[in-house]
Formats: sequence, C-alpha cells, structure tokens
Amino acid sequence: MSVRRFWRTCPERLVAVVGGVAAAEAVWLVAELVFGIHVQAPAGSGYPQPVDIGPGMVALAAAVLALCGWGVLAVLERLTARARGMWLVLALLALVASLGLPLSGSGVPTAGRVVLVLMHLAVAVIVVPALYRTSHARPRRPVQTSAQSLVGEAA
Repeated sequence: MSVRRFWRTCPERLVAVVGGVAAAEAVWLVAELVFGIHVQAPAGSGYPQPVDIGPGMVALAAAVLALCGWGVLAVLERLTARARGMWLVLALLALVASLGLPLSGSGVPTAGRVVLVLMHLAVAVIVVPALYRTSHARPRRPVQTSAQSLVGEAA
C-alpha cells in the first residue's frame, strides 16, 4: 500500500473502529440503564460462573477485534489482488464464530444473551462495511507473453 493511500484510508478506518466501539457501548448502556439487564458473559470451561461485562470490557473487546480486522485486511491488501473479497468472507466467518460465546455456556438469562449478540452485531454493522468500502486491491503486474519478453530482451 502506498503511503498516500494509507493516509487516505486510515482516518476512515479509524472512524469505523471508534464507531464500532461506540455502537457496542450504546447497546450496553441501553441494556443496563434503560432495560435494567445486567450484562454478563456466560459461564463456560474457562469460567465456572458468569462474568460481569462493564463498559471498559465492552470498549476493549470491540476495539481490539475491530483493529484485528483492520490488520488482517491490511495484510491481505499487501499479499493479494483479491483482498477485499477474501477479507469479507473472513470477517463474516469471524462474526459467526464470535456469536458462539454469547450463545453457549450457562448462567445467563436469554435477555443477557440477546444483548451480547446485539453488541457483536452492532460492531459488525459499523466496521465490516466501512473496512470493505475502503479496501483496495494490490496493483496487478501486467502479464507478459513469451513474445513480449523476447522483444524486451532484444531491446
């Protein structure tokens, strides 16, 4: 990626990350303050009891995962001309995989699980389209035929 292209897409991508964090925080705030739903992660193999989820954990998780998505896209853009499509498939698979945590485990009521799923979806709805829209393909090198390469060598 050229430096110019990086600085042109960086602000848009950074806004997407911040927007994803803000969307997750908004869902958490509405759940906690408006509906009185105490947001917790379900108990599972790593945690015998449900774990409380506060605004700090929401912001950290949303920011880290959005930045990971950005990083994967940046690597793909350097490696392949098909980065945009490959990244979209990976992002959607990551979203589906991320829904495994709120939908598994025990000790959390249905309302809490719905809030967790909504937080995941809120981040995805902001981050995935924004990163996809700002993605670009690595410039393709022109393919030379053997006749063109012979002409080039003769010159």
